[in-house]
Amino acid sequence: MLYYRLFRFEPGSVWNRFENAPMPAQLCRVCPDPTPDHLRRVCHTARRSTTERIVFHYLSYHSGSGVTDSQPIGLHGRSLPMYNQALDECSPIGIHKLIGWLAKPTIYIFDCDFAGSYVDSFHEAGVLFPDDGGPSHHASSNSNSTYILASCGRHEQNPHLGPTLPSQLLTACLTAPLKTSLQFLCSGFYGPSSTCLLGLDNEDIQTKLELLLSRLGETTVSEDGGATLSDGDGDV
Repeated sequence: MLYYRLFRFEPGSVWNRFENAPMPAQLCRVCPDPTPDHLRRVCHTARRSTTERIVFHYLSYHSGSGVTDSQPIGLHGRSLPMYNQALDECSPIGIHKLIGWLAKPTIYIFDCDFAGSYVDSFHEAGVLFPDDGGPSHHASSNSNSTYILASCGRHEQNPHLGPTLPSQLLTACLTAPLKTSLQFLCSGFYGPSSTCLLGLDNEDIQTKLELLLSRLGETTVSEDGGATLSDGDGDV
């Protein structure tokens, strides 16, 4: 199955998780800080090149940062804010346009504040479920369906967990579940005794964490350097 990941640029550890991704680069489409016209061209290229499911993954600069998105609340769900890297210009893209560009079958992942409001927009557009809704119809239309993963509810913001834990938690769990879970355990998030469960101490916690992840079979990614993207079973 062919997947595409359409990313907004996100500096930091979540973006760098894709540095050693296993899939070939030709299966990915990177879309850093896109203008509406740029995103439209990328989406059209992706859809023309495959009839398989496309995965669209949106990351927001503001997600989990404790900073409120400057886009008016009334636009959340109806349009997707696309900021430039300086965060001083926003070019909203209507959700209905995005749906038309990517068509079906698709998976949308929204890792941003108020992500649940986009689910409402897809329901209003009638693209999530077949109209006649019978069980047999659902089964036959599975290959031409749309799925959505949202990181929080329509009136919620992603949690601000501090500098040592990922701000885009949904993306971190999808791309590096073992590392993310161990980061939470080692940070003391579950209590002061949580690191003792792994036999870790403060002096060598990072070294032992990397060793443990290696033994469990999950490749760790350096926090430094650039990033390349690849796909997996389901950023666009």
